[in-house]
Amino acid sequence: MSCSQAQIKNLADFQWGNRLLVIYLGVQNSSVLEQQLAEIKQEKDGFKERDLEVLVIKTQKVAIYNSSKTHQLKFNEILN
Repeated sequence: MSCSQAQIKNLADFQWGNRLLVIYLGVQNSSVLEQQLAEIKQEKDGFKERDLEVLVIKTQKVAIYNSSKTHQLKFNEILN
């Protein structure tokens, strides 16, 4: 089942359906992160073609940057 068809609860839900790019940010704000996300946005068609999802982990919160899919990823449960 691809993550486009189901609610995402942990990283295993991406297996066999998506490639992952995980960006971890240990601080609240970063201009480097903003630059990376701007570059990713410019290449969104290539990311979509390759089924590449971008997970941003920041201040113990997880977000899927380039997806409108429903998810319930929690920082402390992400690897379960």
